[in-house]
Amino acid sequence: MCNNTKEDVPSSNEIIDFRSIVKNDSFLNKFSFPDWYFDYFPRICGDDLEVARKFLTEQLVTIKAIPKVFTYPPEMPRLLDEGVYCLSKARTPEGCGIIIIRAKYWDIRKTSALQIVQAAIVKIFSELMIDPQVQRNGLITIIDTTGLSFSHLWNIPWSDYRAFSILSNHHQPRLIRRVYLLHTNWLALKGYNLLKGLLHKDADESFKIFGDDLTEFHKLVPKSCLPSDFGGTFADEYTVKERLARFEENRESFEAFWNQAKSMP
Repeated sequence: MCNNTKEDVPSSNEIIDFRSIVKNDSFLNKFSFPDWYFDYFPRICGDDLEVARKFLTEQLVTIKAIPKVFTYPPEMPRLLDEGVYCLSKARTPEGCGIIIIRAKYWDIRKTSALQIVQAAIVKIFSELMIDPQVQRNGLITIIDTTGLSFSHLWNIPWSDYRAFSILSNHHQPRLIRRVYLLHTNWLALKGYNLLKGLLHKDADESFKIFGDDLTEFHKLVPKSCLPSDFGGTFADEYTVKERLARFEENRESFEAFWNQAKSMP
């Protein structure tokens, strides 16, 4: 069964303690953070305040290293409307949120891989800001590689592969618990292998690859949490209008965070 409700309220002591840690950190005290960051980052890090401090620092450094990835893409409404992305209302039994990317709707003539990753980052930040349960348990990303062609991989610059590897190594592991590649063929595996050589062990182990037989995949993500094209029975997805509203509601907050990091000396 899917887990759709869970109360998760941080203690006031946790918020006060983490605020104090940030204030006394010689690097972090140079930044201005909104109030919700002081429960958001500890919650992501399982209430370990020292881990939260390191993770917040790493986030800022990562954004500075690959600023082009942390940019709100103007193509976001079109990507949502075309069906490249789906944000499910389901939660896994572990309480993880679910993001779905369908390659068959990716038109390389209009959309680059970078723009797709930019949109994914916006989705991740938006969902983490809104849902404390997802903050605690993270997200899973399901990528349906059906329709992936040679032209898709050919048009990804090597600098983007490098940026994606930095993202996977330093940003993804705590926020994205697993990435599932479905319906993979030799071409999808080739694209993954190009990235794999740049990944740290922990990031690499978060990827799981499946062909057309999804039996083993369903042991990890129950059918009750999945849409019908993945053999599932869960049909409640956010509409394009709902998804855009969720993103725009918090856009100012995460762009302010990104811009502080980008302006670091």
